[in-house]
Amino acid sequence: MSDEGTRLNKYIASTGLCSRRAADELIAHRRVTINGELIEDMGRKVMPGDDVRVDNNRLSPKRTEMVVMLKPRGVVTTKVDPRRRRTVMDLMPESHRHLNPVGRLDYDTEGLLLFTNDGELAARLTHARFGVEKEYEAWVVGVPDEKDIRRLQRGVKMPDGTPTGPCTVKVVRTNEGGAQSLLRIVLKEGRNHQVKNMGDAIGHPVVKLRRVRFGFITDKGMRPNEVRKVGQKEMDRLRQMVGLLDE
Repeated sequence: MSDEGTRLNKYIASTGLCSRRAADELIAHRRVTINGELIEDMGRKVMPGDDVRVDNNRLSPKRTEMVVMLKPRGVVTTKVDPRRRRTVMDLMPESHRHLNPVGRLDYDTEGLLLFTNDGELAARLTHARFGVEKEYEAWVVGVPDEKDIRRLQRGVKMPDGTPTGPCTVKVVRTNEGGAQSLLRIVLKEGRNHQVKNMGDAIGHPVVKLRRVRFGFITDKGMRPNEVRKVGQKEMDRLRQMVGLLDE
């Protein structure tokens, strides 16, 4: 923290509690104090040694950490599952269980999943506004034709009626007899069940889905269930991608 202070929402985000936008909500709802003073000014600065609290719980900046997991199918992306299914935390080493998933992968989807204690970084990596690419390999029923591929690339309607954003789609190969095709799909957004809904929209349901890349991080050389630490240079590169490195 500089001698000139740190903007309050940035300070809260640096503790890993939440993103800056969510921190603004906490301030607006009169849940934040500095040295016992209830804060309503969004522009308030936190100075070295200040006692910052949310709901009377003291906050302190944390060292940013990140790991990447190669999530298998049949695992829920949550810390606790009320249905008592296996969760990603069951696969996580004890030393990393304080980290939170960056977005999510469906129960029956495998592939790369990031975890961090940096709430702001996580929010930006998953927000469509920052355009961080996520690449998927999707096996679908049948063989989509050129018209189907163009529809996906332009955008199709989700179940709620909103369109998906532009994306890159390529047919990689088809199996013998054309019963299924492997598509490579690169998105710059990440909505719930998006790839599956895209397959349904063109009449070629997804039967198997794997995320192979998140930004520049790939699954190359990783084994199922493997967890590896993301190095400082990689984290700086991710932060730079979403405009956080120099903030």
